[in-house]
Amino acid sequence: RRRGMAKTQQEAVSRETLLAYERARRWVPLKKNCLLDSLALDCWLGDRLPDRTLVFGVTLEPFLAHCWLQTPDVLLNESYDRVRRFTPILVA
Repeated sequence: RRRGMAKTQQEAVSRETLLAYERARRWVPLKKNCLLDSLALDCWLGDRLPDRTLVFGVTLEPFLAHCWLQTPDVLLNESYDRVRRFTPILVA
C-alpha cells in the first residue's frame, strides 16, 4: 500500500514537473527541436523519474528521424499518435 502511494505521489510530481517544463519552454526563443528539447527535459527532470530513456526512431518512406523521452509506461514529451509511426533504432 505504501508503495502504491509513493508511485501516485511520483506521478503527481512528474506531471507537475512536465507542465512546468512546458511553461518554461515557451519562453525559449528557439524553434522546437526534438533532440535538443528531449535533452533539455532530461536535464530539467534531474533525479526524478530515473527509469526514463531517450528513444531515437525513424520512418523509411518518407525518411524521417525523431526522438523523444519516455519511461516504460509514459511518453514524456511526445504523443503516442506521433511516435507510433517511428521504428525505434536506439534507446539510450
